[in-house]
Amino acid sequence: MKKCRVCGKRFDVIYPELWRYKDAKDTRVAKKWYCSWKCLRENEKREEQKRREQKMARPRKITPPAEEKQTEVELVYDESIREEYRKEQEEEAAGGHKDRALEVAAVFSRVLTNHTYKKTQDGMALVGAGTTLVLNDYEWARFAGEIMQAKRQLAGE
Repeated sequence: MKKCRVCGKRFDVIYPELWRYKDAKDTRVAKKWYCSWKCLRENEKREEQKRREQKMARPRKITPPAEEKQTEVELVYDESIREEYRKEQEEEAAGGHKDRALEVAAVFSRVLTNHTYKKTQDGMALVGAGTTLVLNDYEWARFAGEIMQAKRQLAGE
């Protein structure tokens, strides 16, 4: 006689080696017996839920980003922003641009840490880790598709 781990029902197992509704993943621990497929799946769902909860309960290790050296391109770009800012300040002091909204200078990447997207005359630039990638809207869309194609090919699909 065995007792189901999920519903508590008692049942006979005439041929234990042929009984399909058991969990014997860890040989050091006694086998877990289940009366039916439904109870076996219910137990698997419970264990998966426990794993998710434990994973969510673990504190994430957050490391501060390492400082990067600015490249010559970034320095020139930053200097051009400073120059624009100085001109706008002078114009504002002279009585213009009072109600104009501030322009966004850069947006942080959510995927690549220490990288930012910046608006350029030619389109948009991805800047970080000593590299700069400048593409227009059409090229960015094609580049995203190319990345997915490369991922599929490298995965062997």
